[in-house]
Formats: sequence, structure tokens, C-alpha cells
Amino acid sequence: LGYTERPKFTAFAIMGGCLSAFSLFLLNLSLWYNSVGTFQTFKLLTVPCIATIDYFYVGKRFTMPQILALLLMVAGTGLVTVDEISMRGRGLIFGTLATVLTSVHQQTQKRVADTYQLTNMQTMQVYCSVCAPWLLGFALCMDPVPELLNYDWSLEQVVHLLASCFVFYFVAFSMVG
Repeated sequence: LGYTERPKFTAFAIMGGCLSAFSLFLLNLSLWYNSVGTFQTFKLLTVPCIATIDYFYVGKRFTMPQILALLLMVAGTGLVTVDEISMRGRGLIFGTLATVLTSVHQQTQKRVADTYQLTNMQTMQVYCSVCAPWLLGFALCMDPVPELLNYDWSLEQVVHLLASCFVFYFVAFSMVG
């Protein structure tokens, strides 16, 4: 994870970072209206959505085993979360938009990396640099900041929070890898 040359922040890359932030915002907003099982299902539906974009816009062909794997993954998640799925109209709209925007964002991210020959670390630097201020703005508008600042945080909660940030870093890194 050493030193990388600072990448160029092109309009295309900035748009991709904005898509990333907005898709995360919408996905979390859907959680206000839907259950956790529905939230997980929307996250999972990103994979078939990306495959659909690949098929129609990139012309990528999929083998029967790949298609069956996608169907099994979606069906399996549906079976596991069937008791935990509850959805309201707004949550459906926010979750669907989040799934589509996440899929478009991931396609854009790949195209930016390929077009500008960015390394994984450079791609992550561009996207996180653009995405983080947007997410901070969304959080400040949506979360009860005074309550968060006055909350009596236990050591266990702080450890869990920091651990989730640590895991998110590697998840983000794996998405550009």
C-alpha cells in the first residue's frame, strides 16, 4: 500500500465519486423505510444489475454457469431473508435508485481506471476524496449531530465503530482491485 503518484481529478472521475456518495446515501436512506433484510437484498441486487449493464451496454456475454450462479445467489439471499423483508413505497424507490446508481458508479469507476490508467490506490484516492465530503454533508443534514456528540460511547461501541471503518477500507480497496 505504498506511495502512489497523485492521480488527475478529471470531470469523469469527479462524477463517479459523486455517484458513489449519492448511491451510498440512497441505500442508507432506504434503510429508514425498509428492514435490514430488504437493505441487504438491495445491496445484493447490484451484482445482477452490473451484469445487465455489462450485457446491454458493453456487449459482455455470460456463460450458463455464470447466469446460474447469479440466479442461485439472488434466490438464496431471498430465501434467507424472506422473514426479514418489509418494505414501504419510499424505501422501494430509494433502494432501487441506490442499486442502479451503485451499478452505474462501479461501471464508471472501472472505466475511469482503465481510461486514465490509474492504479488501484489512485482510483481509490480519487473516489474517496470526492465521496467523503459529500457523505459528510449528507450525514450532517440527516443525523442528529448534537445527540451523537453527547452520546455516552462505551469502549465496545468505539471498537466496533473503528473496526467497521477498518473493514470498509479493505472492502473499498477490493472493489478497485
